[in-house]
Amino acid sequence: MGSRHAAPRPARNRAGGDAGYARGAARLRKYSRRICKRSRGLVCGSVGIILLVEPVRFPESERVVYRKNPLAEVICQVRFPRNLAIEAEPPSAFQKALGSAYPEVRETRAIQLPEELARTVGLDVASLPASSAFDFASKDGAWRVTLTSSYVAVTATQYIRWEEFSEHLSLALRALTESYGIAEYRRLGLRYRDVIRRSTLKLDDAPWSTLLKPVLLAEIVSEDLRIADGEVLHAARELVLRLDSEDDKVRFFHGFAQAALPESPPETCYVIDADFSREKYTERKDADEILDRFHKEAGHLFRWCITDKLHTAMDPVSP
Repeated sequence: MGSRHAAPRPARNRAGGDAGYARGAARLRKYSRRICKRSRGLVCGSVGIILLVEPVRFPESERVVYRKNPLAEVICQVRFPRNLAIEAEPPSAFQKALGSAYPEVRETRAIQLPEELARTVGLDVASLPASSAFDFASKDGAWRVTLTSSYVAVTATQYIRWEEFSEHLSLALRALTESYGIAEYRRLGLRYRDVIRRSTLKLDDAPWSTLLKPVLLAEIVSEDLRIADGEVLHAARELVLRLDSEDDKVRFFHGFAQAALPESPPETCYVIDADFSREKYTERKDADEILDRFHKEAGHLFRWCITDKLHTAMDPVSP
């Protein structure tokens, strides 16, 4: 993506001094600000990653609960400085503080680099430095609390509403404070991953252009190309957007993927993955308000992505 206008180039003056260069650089900065203002601050990269210069707010929308919920996973990860006491011995006090809600426990390895990124850059995941991680799961496996020496995370695979998720998160954070005295965090993250399957919504024959906003589908809905629905083999885009606070951002990934339900063949689905985060030291008393704001923004973002037809097909009700 680019502007039709050519940006002025800063250049040194003929005498070789810096005055001409400074004036040119100032013109370039002024031009860049003008372009950013026209495009709501969007700066586009050649690899499909878009960074936002100015903060963004998604259009507000009424909060609903979908009876046909497309959410595949919701994760809240709270990071803190490395705590050696967690590494020293199994977290029995933490398990006790969680109570009967998480009776299943499993010890795993937590590598310091995300596995997807490690594989992308050609690293052997098995050879990466790792520390112990403990997964505490509910009886049905729908809820999981993961504890390592540098973070605690709550994962829901059958998410219904924020209030229920918030209760599980409060339990995990309270257990962290009671067991290890940790009440200050260096990073807060809240991630919503929706997988839209047309078959579960009885929309098998509905073109994606009737379900998703044109801004998401870009070239796929171009009248010049006239791409048929089944001709798209892959399409994805990632955006990193700064929110109202300079410390808050969202990594917004969306695109097509092949996914399958148990005992069903794979089908082409659309993934909407929004990962909200704050990388700044935050006290426990302030975390709830920040995460609640992320939750609201996630709802606005998702509703901005979809059409009224898809919204209705998911059977929305008041919470």
